[in-house]
Amino acid sequence: MALGITLVASVWLVFAASDTTYPRMRHLCFIAGAACDDSFGSCVYQTLRKGRFFNANGYNSNVGHQSELMLPMWGAAYRLGVSPSTIVLQNDLELTAWTREVVDALFPGVAYRKGAVRSCGNLAFFPQLKGVDATCCVDTVSVRPGRLYFGGTPDTPATAAHEAFRRRLYDHCGRSDPADGFRARHAVVVKRHSGDNVAAEDEMRLRERFQAHGWSFEVRTTSVETNTICAQIGLWTGLAFALTTFGQHEAASVLAPPGAYLVEVVQDVGFVDVEPGTMYHAAARDADYNHVVLVDRTARGSGAAIRVAAPIRIDFETLDVDHIVATLDARRVANKTRHHS
Repeated sequence: MALGITLVASVWLVFAASDTTYPRMRHLCFIAGAACDDSFGSCVYQTLRKGRFFNANGYNSNVGHQSELMLPMWGAAYRLGVSPSTIVLQNDLELTAWTREVVDALFPGVAYRKGAVRSCGNLAFFPQLKGVDATCCVDTVSVRPGRLYFGGTPDTPATAAHEAFRRRLYDHCGRSDPADGFRARHAVVVKRHSGDNVAAEDEMRLRERFQAHGWSFEVRTTSVETNTICAQIGLWTGLAFALTTFGQHEAASVLAPPGAYLVEVVQDVGFVDVEPGTMYHAAARDADYNHVVLVDRTARGSGAAIRVAAPIRIDFETLDVDHIVATLDARRVANKTRHHS
């Protein structure tokens, strides 16, 4: 695995650790965002596409992309059993209100400041750096542009880290965590209040297919009122199946019940740059979801040139509702048995 180091922006996490946990240090410091996994040339691609790694039109205004930093940061903190006292934002990186709300919930009492901190090196490659002092930061967290994941790498499953993440946010919002998985036979289409959505006739066809199996069906729509993490829990909970179009609103889909079936419809094949899914695939895997990506059946290729302001069409030959219902009904029975045992 090759690593390309991006110098244009980074996030530092300063962790206060007890002498019992780390007897040779009083502070542990992380950096997230500087070590960029370039296995697929994604660092170069992201820089060329956005001009700068974190700019006003890219990371600074997109909660989906900011989650590329936030989720690995949480995963690293969970694995080491520590919590940051300070997050240092370097260069032009700014957190959106949504990201800051989530980070504050994950790391209560965390402080933010601007500045630069010297790197001690990468803990993943140099385990002996565990004894460093507080004058430098250990670079432990890598980010792959276009990938959300809770593990040490996008290829390392981290279901336990996701469970703790979901539980922390449900507690923050005063909601009951569906840790034992979904139990309702309920299908949902999550629509965007602005942007691309599935064609109305395909939405109706999907409704008819689920209702033919005795399932309930609902359409939920994002809005400016759902721009908080607590409101977004309502978009993704109480369901066994969800279908939505690709977009940054999917950053909150990791709050759905374990075992749910998530179908993501993309506008063109350019969004499916690494099989078998999009930027949300690894996080969905960590969250124990069935995650399926469908390409708009009217798409003809890849790239912004083919994207038009038109309803997205579902390929129902690929989306086998009968199979999905059978799969979810079997999982639901298992969830109920586990819940009552």
